[in-house]
Parts: sequence; structure tokens; C-alpha cells
Amino acid sequence: MTFGQWRVEKFFISENDAKLSNMRTAMHAGQGGMFISPGNYTRLMRGGVIVMSDTPAEINESISIINNAIGSVLINGLGLGYVLEEVIRKPGIIDITVIEIDKDLIDNVGEYYLNKYINFPLEIINADALQWNAPPWRRYNAVWNDIWDYICIDNWPEYVKLHRKYSKRKADWVGSWQRSRLQYLMKREQ
Repeated sequence: MTFGQWRVEKFFISENDAKLSNMRTAMHAGQGGMFISPGNYTRLMRGGVIVMSDTPAEINESISIINNAIGSVLINGLGLGYVLEEVIRKPGIIDITVIEIDKDLIDNVGEYYLNKYINFPLEIINADALQWNAPPWRRYNAVWNDIWDYICIDNWPEYVKLHRKYSKRKADWVGSWQRSRLQYLMKREQ
């Protein structure tokens, strides 16, 4: 499926491809690399860049929000909607707000989830997560930030901004995709 600059496609990781990738990851132990498993998966592409996929390795990177989500949840970044899908199915979830900057993703991926969970209080807002502010009265039990296509130390100020924005005054728990790996890269850079 293609829409705007996006493409959602199926792909296959063979046993050999998984072994080679896992060997490379093992050689760079400590950098937070991802081990992959053979199988059929789905990925979200922008141009020729893989933005995200539903491989077990990537799913594992989101386990902290899945474990910590309860009550009212804010998700910055829609992607394929994997985190949204996992969180919405958890007992104890009251409502979910998703902030997504890309209208094409909202119109395609977002509409799928809005229609699938039509009776659930799900709101998808077209905005830049770095600029958008929750209403003054709004507090979240959990906030997840996943707005980056790749990990780069240049992203660190955005991580800091989002964590400060939702710290104790706006959320009980705040997490971000690949934050520990980025912290590792920052230490290595120093």
C-alpha cells in the first residue's frame, strides 16, 4: 500500500539473513543493537528509508510503554500503529491520544485504528509533538515518544525536550524509543 511519501510493505527475513545480522549486532555489543528473527514482517517506508517494522526486535524496543501503560496514555508518533494497538488492548486503559505530524499517516494508518476502535476514546491529533501542548488540565498516566526515523545524537535535544515537557507535572511515566541506545552513543561521543 502506498500513500503520499509512505509505503507499507511485507518483507521476509531468511534464516541466513537473521544469522548475519545477529552476528554483526553481537560484534557491536554494548551499542544496543537489535537481534532479529527469521519470518514474515511488515515495514513502514518513507522513500527508501525503513521508518519502522513489526519485527520482534523492534517490538521489544516498545516493551516499556506496553508494560507501563495504564489509564490515560499519550503516544507521540503513530508509525504503523503497533504501540497503539498493544496499548489499546490492555485492561485499565481509559483513553489514548496520539500526536502525529504527518497527515498521510493519520488519513491511512490512523483512520484504520479509529474505525477499528470506534467505541474507544481514541484521539489522533495532527501536530508536531515537539510543538504541541496538552491542555493545562490534562495529565497522562503514561507518555511514549517515538517520533524519530533513526537514532542519532543530534536527536538528543528533542529527547530532553519531550521528557522535560511531560515529566512529573504532566505524566506519571515518560519513555522514549531507543533512549538507552542514544544515551550510550552520547557517552561514547564524549
